[in-house]
Amino acid sequence: MKKNYLSAFLLGSLLVAGTAKAQLVINGTKFSNSGYVSNYSSYTEVKSSSNSTYSASNRAVFEHFETSPQALRIDNAYEANLADGGIDEFKGPNGSPGVQGVSGSVAPNFHTLILNNGATFQITNSNGANVYGSAQLNNGITTTNRSLRQTGALRFQNGATYQNGNTDTRHVNGYVSKVGNNEFTFPVGSGSDLRTLRMSAPSANSHFSTAWNASQPANTSTKESNVQAIAAAGFWDWITVTPSSNPLTITVSIPDLSTFAVAENLRLVGWNGSQWVALSGGPSASGNTENSTLQGTIPANSSTITALAIGSSSGALPVSLAGFTAKAVDAQKVVLDWVTAGEKNNAFFEVQHSVNAQQYETLGKVEGQGTTYARTNYKFSHEGLSPATIHYYRLKQVDLDGSFTYSPVRSVKLEGYLGIELYATVEPGRTVKAFVKYGDDQLSDQATLSLVDLSGRKLSSKAVSLQKGTNPVEFSAASLGAGLYLIRLENASQNSTVKVAIP
Repeated sequence: MKKNYLSAFLLGSLLVAGTAKAQLVINGTKFSNSGYVSNYSSYTEVKSSSNSTYSASNRAVFEHFETSPQALRIDNAYEANLADGGIDEFKGPNGSPGVQGVSGSVAPNFHTLILNNGATFQITNSNGANVYGSAQLNNGITTTNRSLRQTGALRFQNGATYQNGNTDTRHVNGYVSKVGNNEFTFPVGSGSDLRTLRMSAPSANSHFSTAWNASQPANTSTKESNVQAIAAAGFWDWITVTPSSNPLTITVSIPDLSTFAVAENLRLVGWNGSQWVALSGGPSASGNTENSTLQGTIPANSSTITALAIGSSSGALPVSLAGFTAKAVDAQKVVLDWVTAGEKNNAFFEVQHSVNAQQYETLGKVEGQGTTYARTNYKFSHEGLSPATIHYYRLKQVDLDGSFTYSPVRSVKLEGYLGIELYATVEPGRTVKAFVKYGDDQLSDQATLSLVDLSGRKLSSKAVSLQKGTNPVEFSAASLGAGLYLIRLENASQNSTVKVAIP
């Protein structure tokens, strides 16, 4: 059975699990813990008004079960790093998974910090928290107060290490600091995406802090001549508290930049107070997709670099397409959304549509932004569609000089899609070939296909018995004038049409 070691000066009660909850106030004199304390009270406070402090020795264990993220409040010395150090383990509110944290105004000195609370751990203490031995980031996302930057950071002192914390679901959303001369990987990210930054061993007593910021870097148009563009995907805030007399090799984990630049053109860049400068002496990226690495060097004794980002030495793509989606709104409408992370000489986008992923028609044109380093959102709606077929969409991005590129293709099935795809092509000899792709046993297998002019007059009709797979049906257009016509499918379940242009 666990033993609890307490001092008589404690105000309130320190209670074991299963009893009523009370406030534990470390108050009056020093609370020296050299054993095992399990705090099942709702609150723990180290108060400054009475000069109370907490100290641990002989690897003393303090189990935290406080029920609020603000419940461990530290306003005076909290020293768990004396002698051979102490262990602070956060085990969730009353032992159940939930948010816990550290608040107050004096940074606690943890030796071994174990986060087993099963949820977010919030460091809101205005002076952050220090780890001198090791941390186990088993909890999920750990947050710090970003507005306080390195002052409110989770700081790893000389020789301190951590376990876990290097996944999208387990990392620090905020600032992490490293003091000392150890190589270190900062486990930072956005709260949903991990963006580690690894630093080579600095000189003794160096002190750096960083956080990943998923917003566009500032001043992206101000850069040295060999940096052609700055990616809008995000940046690392870089704070030099005490610089290193050794140059620092920096290796970062990057987001997907496949639409920004090819891997050999990616460069780690740094803001030096007046412009973005290249920190990579040449190609150093392992790729240009999610979680590829990119490397650069911060010079010795440098304190001018205040941010790190990703640039391109040359060959930046004219338009950096950060996202493109096509979604059904109802049985006859599709909405297309796309976003650019930056544009260079972008004249416009053509929105193109197809029912067979082979022949596309242009639905409309959306003006581009010319050249911009800001993120731009676009939207286009396509209405009056038939649910009888799969609809395919792509973007044709056209530059000011007339050159163009195509986006990836997106496919959409509308509400009420019943498993029949209808499309048509014009073969040599002015033969119209319609295709009915059929794949649902619940539909009638008897249908009528008709070649129709735009007034709705049937020019030719054929009865077909649909089989699973693709059913081709041919119509002769030898006697028809050039123009736009329709292929109409009618069966027991639905009517649908598709356009066909006869030359």
